[in-house]
Amino acid sequence: MSLNAVVTQRCPKCEDGKMFKGILKMNQTCTHCGFKFEREEGYYTMSIVIANFFYALIVAPTILIMTALDVPIWKIAVILGAISMVVIPLIFRLSRTLWLHFDFATHRE
Repeated sequence: MSLNAVVTQRCPKCEDGKMFKGILKMNQTCTHCGFKFEREEGYYTMSIVIANFFYALIVAPTILIMTALDVPIWKIAVILGAISMVVIPLIFRLSRTLWLHFDFATHRE
């Protein structure tokens, strides 16, 4: 598992083919070597746990800092909503990439 392949969201097998073809649309197979990204139904369930962890690392400090500064709750909600619009697609892609690379590194087929 190379850091470059994770950062550039490339196939864990050949480290060349793209994993995503859109912002949220993932290729079913590697565009270079044909490696199947979704090995079974529900395969990316663990990536949800990873995504929630990353999202909590962003939301929790934001809420703590803003409440310490006595920011009104409606402003906190607006700011977190705006942050979420940008961050959630990035976290989605990162968590799926991390899970696929980790699983491939531990269960090569």
